[in-house]
Amino acid sequence: QIDCLNKAKNELLEESVNKNFTLVKWKLFRTLKNGNIEDACIPMIDGFDIGTANHGRSVLAKLDIVNGLSKYYGKYYPVFIDNAESLSSCTEDRINIDNQVVTMKVTESKELEVK
Repeated sequence: QIDCLNKAKNELLEESVNKNFTLVKWKLFRTLKNGNIEDACIPMIDGFDIGTANHGRSVLAKLDIVNGLSKYYGKYYPVFIDNAESLSSCTEDRINIDNQVVTMKVTESKELEVK
């Protein structure tokens, strides 16, 4: 019964944390082969660990984490995205953040462009 209680507690904790994020789902516990529960703290996006996700998903996950923490703490600071030229237009369309976003891209232009 203790195992069932721990499992329910873990599921409630994950649910409580995950409600603060739109794209990222946190995996806070991992079941080992022997059935024991191990603590973990793995941000997942679209079913991928952000450490193994492609660059676009990784950027989206990090922005979602910033957005979730900003909302939770009520603090909104500017966010800089470097190497944004490597993001696809689909990825850029999925960026949904309440903070000011400064995107830096390599271009052929000789002039600094501010949009």
